Amino acid sequence: MVKIQTKTTLAYNSKKVEAMNVATNGSAKRGGDTSNYTASNIYVDSQKKWDFGEDSLIFGLTLKHEKYDQTFADKADNDRNSYGAYISYHKKFDDKFSSTIGLRGETYRATDFEDNNNNVLLPQLQTLYKINDTLSWYTNIGKAFEMPAINSHTSSGGTSADIIKKNGIKPEEGWTYETGLKHITDTSSTKLAIFNMDYKNKFKWKYFDWLPDPKNKIQVNMGKFENTGVELEYLKKLSDKWDYNISATYQNPKSYDDDTHKWAQESARMQLNAGVDYTLNKFSANLNCLVLADREPSSYKYGGNSGYDHDLKNRFLVNAAFTYRPTENQSAVLNLRNILDRTEPVSTYEYYDLPFNWTLTYNFSF
Repeated sequence: MVKIQTKTTLAYNSKKVEAMNVATNGSAKRGGDTSNYTASNIYVDSQKKWDFGEDSLIFGLTLKHEKYDQTFADKADNDRNSYGAYISYHKKFDDKFSSTIGLRGETYRATDFEDNNNNVLLPQLQTLYKINDTLSWYTNIGKAFEMPAINSHTSSGGTSADIIKKNGIKPEEGWTYETGLKHITDTSSTKLAIFNMDYKNKFKWKYFDWLPDPKNKIQVNMGKFENTGVELEYLKKLSDKWDYNISATYQNPKSYDDDTHKWAQESARMQLNAGVDYTLNKFSANLNCLVLADREPSSYKYGGNSGYDHDLKNRFLVNAAFTYRPTENQSAVLNLRNILDRTEPVSTYEYYDLPFNWTLTYNFSF
């Protein structure tokens, strides 16, 4: 008997930013060109799944529209449409070995700042071999692809299509390889993985003398990006109500700059996560902690000029979430973010965590 499931997801996001600077006399004045913008995107994903016993087939279609308008600059608006189709087939060969093979095709239509359409095929292969009832070995190989940011053509002091075309930015693409062991019992799960990433045209934001304002950056391509690492994850179920998880990743993310002919660290080498969960009937709570250590150099000097003279501070972030589900298709969620109210940089561009903040959301699925 064939079991058929259909699922459609619709998502819409909108954001408006009007930055205000403080003048020398203490009054507020409107920020620069790149500080004031509106951005939105709409995304639709529709898929159908066929279950043939222990095998399955998934086919889906996606549509995405992105829009970026810089409020106080000429020729800085951009719209981008993309379309995708994907297929995935899962096959269980016997009690020990199963595999999933997938293929995704995407097309990105040309825009005012991108002359050509971009068409790409993204294959993926996953395998799982059960060594015994609790221990299994898995592999995952896949290709990744990402277009430049919708606002990659902008720079403070003036914007035009000539900037991005002169820069010649290309999509970022590459391969990811992962293999590891999973040990799963009724009360615990342990995962040990080794991974490698090999990309070209890695994105980065850099300074250029020929920009209208050389103190600002635009998005460019680096040469290569490589990352090899190991990850250990442990989950433990203490009771029907309590469980916890811990994980650690050690990696060596680095990129090669074609201009300087040097390798540079791209992100934190050490990442630690820990969390605890509590569930009682229709209520659940979660507390989690993230630590980033041995981080990459900052894009700024303490003196305010471009260059590198210090590494980013280590990051220690604590969040919590409380969820109530009155029915299967309804939920109310209270999220508490940055509970310790720490001020630490999120990225190499010295964007900082927001102060302690919270959101209350209601979700309904049908």
